Amino acid sequence: MADGGVAAWSSRGRMQQRILQAGGRRYSLRLEGCYWETLAAIAARRGLRLNRLVAEIAARADGANLASHLRVFCLEETRRAALMRELPAERTSVVTLIEGAPAPALAADAAGRIVAINAPFVDWIGVPSETLLGTPLLRSFRFHCRAGLNLDAFWKELGCAGAMAESARMIHIAPGRVLAASVRLVPVKVTRGQLCLIWILK
Repeated sequence: MADGGVAAWSSRGRMQQRILQAGGRRYSLRLEGCYWETLAAIAARRGLRLNRLVAEIAARADGANLASHLRVFCLEETRRAALMRELPAERTSVVTLIEGAPAPALAADAAGRIVAINAPFVDWIGVPSETLLGTPLLRSFRFHCRAGLNLDAFWKELGCAGAMAESARMIHIAPGRVLAASVRLVPVKVTRGQLCLIWILK
């Protein structure tokens, strides 16, 4: 049994070259078998052909090494799936809503941990989602809320009946740049806790 497991791992770890065509472009890629398997599974879940998924990822790679970008994408999706499995079904639905939203958005749990982030938000911030998922929201962002309300107070209000949505200014400071946006903080009561949905308005 152990030898069979080693053989299977060796096969999945072996480099495989494939040529894919989509959107009038041709991609020649070498990846380990395990990454091709992961990409095929993700494409199937999304109802896409593998070449279409690769083309969509390539469009976001901005000239970076596509094979490396695909590996990072696979790891990011695996981590996201693991986080999703930790969430109750009702929270999973909210996370799915965030990920499918056309406007930049993310979601944090009542402990302030980022549990979902969508592609438009990743495009806006320019940071891979795998570096943000599971991390404290306030490690990467600062918020200016209405007078008399700071984010700590807002988080405490999340569990209260009738907690209201709030407008705020969100700021992300990175080496060489500062990003700021008007956002809407929306508390959502779910089974066994609360979530805060953060939508960028402009």
